[in-house]
Amino acid sequence: MVTSYSSNSKLWLQTLLLTIVFSLASALTHFSNIYVVQLFSVVLAVFVLCDVNRLDKVLYVTIVTLLFIEYDVTVYLRLWHPLVLTLLGCYFYSKGLRLKVNTFEFIILLYFILMSIVWFVFDPIVFKMVNLKQWLFYIGLILTLSFLSRKMYFDKLILVVVIATAISLLGFIQFVINKLFGVNSNFIYPAMPNLEIRPVGLFSETTWLSEFSLVVSMVSWFLYIRFKHYFYIFSIIIFLIVIIITSTRNTYLAIVVLSVFSTLYSIMSMRINVKSLKILFLGGCVFFIVILNSEALIYSLATIVDRFVDIDSSSGRFDAFVLSKEKLGDGVNFFFGSGYYWDSTFQVGAGTSIGSKSFNLFLMIFHIFGVFGLLLFLLFIIKFFIQSFLQFYKNKNITYKFSLYILVVYLSMAMFAPLHQYPAGALILSLVVFLNDDLKT
Repeated sequence: MVTSYSSNSKLWLQTLLLTIVFSLASALTHFSNIYVVQLFSVVLAVFVLCDVNRLDKVLYVTIVTLLFIEYDVTVYLRLWHPLVLTLLGCYFYSKGLRLKVNTFEFIILLYFILMSIVWFVFDPIVFKMVNLKQWLFYIGLILTLSFLSRKMYFDKLILVVVIATAISLLGFIQFVINKLFGVNSNFIYPAMPNLEIRPVGLFSETTWLSEFSLVVSMVSWFLYIRFKHYFYIFSIIIFLIVIIITSTRNTYLAIVVLSVFSTLYSIMSMRINVKSLKILFLGGCVFFIVILNSEALIYSLATIVDRFVDIDSSSGRFDAFVLSKEKLGDGVNFFFGSGYYWDSTFQVGAGTSIGSKSFNLFLMIFHIFGVFGLLLFLLFIIKFFIQSFLQFYKNKNITYKFSLYILVVYLSMAMFAPLHQYPAGALILSLVVFLNDDLKT
């Protein structure tokens, strides 16, 4: 089904207008709180992107826009919280929240639900709330975005690309201003304590901008294959520039993992696209020629190398792995986990945690649900990969392939960055879910 957006030249204008909206919103952060900034952005984003008679679009744009404006992490109540709760309630009441699961998937889901109930009973009150928050505002957010995407799902993908491109364009402008005048003179850099020359868009740190640029660049590539619209090539270029100037190691590691996986995937499916390889090779040649003749890009690459060489800046992650191993052997129930409890002994330096707040998805599941939970989670992922690969091989539908690509990137990044703790990470998994839906043709 081709949507009204597929060949619409308004995409360029909408992206430009949305970039202006986000720039104004970033400037507004210096005068007001995050709620005012979010409301300002949402109202104008809906006006720019949506027909008011399409409630599903309005709701989708509202939630996605709010997820991309997370520069203030000190607030606990997000504006999208009551919206997601209301939608979940409506879905349950109307019996619209129907999950297609087989017996194996049902057993896995039942285990996690029952163990969460157990920990809800025995955990202190604060961690009961963490338990509920994880289910309602992460799992619930994934379900909400997925169900909002079931109608005219190409439209929803395009909306994500337009919003993310505008945020990345804002990040590029921030970087240029920071280089020319310094970050303290940058009026469209959000008012936040951790100022640095690398851009953040409207996120809380540059890591999120870089990682979401990578994820949405894959969505753009999928849409370009589907619609052949040059806007998506433009968005990919913007995302690649942002990935370079943000100098985020986790993103570069995810690119390596994705490259290896996609190569193996192509070999296994025996569907190596020679034309795509030629385009990739020529694009790579042009890219490196530009780099060699660009002082700014050489500086960016030097920064990237320095960040990988600087072991001290990443030692907290290695210390966290060591401490996780110690905790697993001392006081953590190896088989069934230790629930959502967390204290300062699970903190490794600034910004790096283990246990139920672990920066690593697999360590977090191990801590909360034990080895049984981790094994069930791994079995579910393996089954998902095998099933998606077979569906692609059988139906020749690239949505399954891109669903796996996005999941691989998510899992790779969730090894070293807490995407599973960050609300916008739910958006990535929702893309995996509805790209993998059997209804797609």
